[in-house]
Amino acid sequence: LIRGKVAGVSIVSNSGAPGDDSNVLIRGIGSLNLNSNPLYVVDGVPLDSGGVGGSRNGLNVINPNDIEAISILKDASATAIYGSRGANGVILITTKKGKGNKINVNFTTNNSLSTIVKYTDVLSADEYRDVITQYGTQNQIDNLGDSSTNWQDHVYRNAYINENNVSVSGGLGGVPFRFSAGNKHEEGLLKRHQLDRYAASLNVRPSFLDDHIKLELNSRYVHTDNFF
Repeated sequence: LIRGKVAGVSIVSNSGAPGDDSNVLIRGIGSLNLNSNPLYVVDGVPLDSGGVGGSRNGLNVINPNDIEAISILKDASATAIYGSRGANGVILITTKKGKGNKINVNFTTNNSLSTIVKYTDVLSADEYRDVITQYGTQNQIDNLGDSSTNWQDHVYRNAYINENNVSVSGGLGGVPFRFSAGNKHEEGLLKRHQLDRYAASLNVRPSFLDDHIKLELNSRYVHTDNFF
């Protein structure tokens, strides 16, 4: 969402695999032997820089449909607030909240298909056999066989991506709330690569004593199945 929109921030995808993370650099590389990933803070809660066990990318625990705003701290103030963890910059993620007294229901679905535009140009089986016959040893020639398999057709596929999200927000009895649920099924171009994510979140913000006391409850459940 923020790639190419923030000065001094470089975001490069490591690969096109489902669920893979991106290399994020704020103000360039800040360490020779440690990673230069920024600190992610979601609704005031810092995410462990080591990621989440079993997940390729710690940000996979966040449903992008729940994100309301993203802010980036790039100067010394980031370190002053978050200490050494903010040495590589801080990315603040704010999720959506319920507002008003009217109940709003929203449903979105996205479907897409990914395909490989151009395969790597390699020799065909017959062309390969001609080269080995001309320049190879007798042992290599004897083991050529007569198959003509295009292995790129066997390891790659057209990848289907489906994402559905539903949210209910507003206020009940003067208490703002927002509930959301969503699922994502993403296939990789490489066969068997696949990511399935099931997420649900609940935000409640009651207030007491004429708004002198305000409480906020954020509850989030995420289940991911990632084959890579």
